[in-house]
Amino acid sequence: NAVGGYVNTDIELVDSIGLTGGFRYESARIEATNQDGSVDDSKDHIGPAWSAGLRWNPSDHSKIYLRHEGLFRYPFTDEQASLYGSGDVFLDDLEAEKGQLYEIGGLFTIGSHLRFDLRAYVNNMQNEITYNSASSQNENLDETRRIGVDSSFSAIPITPLELSGSYGYVNAIFINGNDEDNRIPLVSEHEIETSITYLAPADIEIVLKGTYRSDFYQGGDTANNQEMVDGYFLLGSGISWGIPIGGGNLRLRAVAENLLQQDHASLVYYNSWTGESGYYPGQGRSFTLSGSYSF
Repeated sequence: NAVGGYVNTDIELVDSIGLTGGFRYESARIEATNQDGSVDDSKDHIGPAWSAGLRWNPSDHSKIYLRHEGLFRYPFTDEQASLYGSGDVFLDDLEAEKGQLYEIGGLFTIGSHLRFDLRAYVNNMQNEITYNSASSQNENLDETRRIGVDSSFSAIPITPLELSGSYGYVNAIFINGNDEDNRIPLVSEHEIETSITYLAPADIEIVLKGTYRSDFYQGGDTANNQEMVDGYFLLGSGISWGIPIGGGNLRLRAVAENLLQQDHASLVYYNSWTGESGYYPGQGRSFTLSGSYSF
């Protein structure tokens, strides 16, 4: 059972300068009931979340902003209740996630041919929920901090070509507890995406894209003493063709993923109980054909 409410506002102080804000309050109770309907166990989660920001629009297509957010997320039902391991268990010690986000960023455009987005942030989190493969249960992590930068751009250097890309860097560590200063598992420091699109005649688009993810520690390896998972680069391509038919548009698409047949693991979890790692291999080379029709 959950009840809550929220409010958002955007106040124009003077021309091109404004304040944004929001507040959300939520109260939730998660219950485990017996077959006769009686409550066997329950957990209450109560918490506010909010945001406050200042923005400046130096032009119609550009902005610079500052923002602070208070974060709150209570566990999903299947996170609060464990159906594996030693049997059905209600995790009454599993707490809601809470955090503080501090962010500065901007959007900048030059004419109609170049757009650039940039944000820098600090995100402190308490009680992040993660799965412990050794106990087959969810648990709360010690306090964590992420300091990062996200950037992206799109450009049209010449009319038939469109370029786009993004780069993200994050330093994600524990800031207290037994794993203080260790990196948070499953988080890569660097992620890059790029794409080149050729706009051919007859409504044909040809795309070449690349994705890079740097190495990361296995899930569950909060001590950072296991072998890291290798980073990987994936190359893909696609072509689409729009065909006017019967007053509408038929669009045919062909997409190829992982053209270089790069062996990689998107997720790896270390089990401290067995001393073994479980790998979730990424998809190999694949081809997809699809179509859609719109009026």
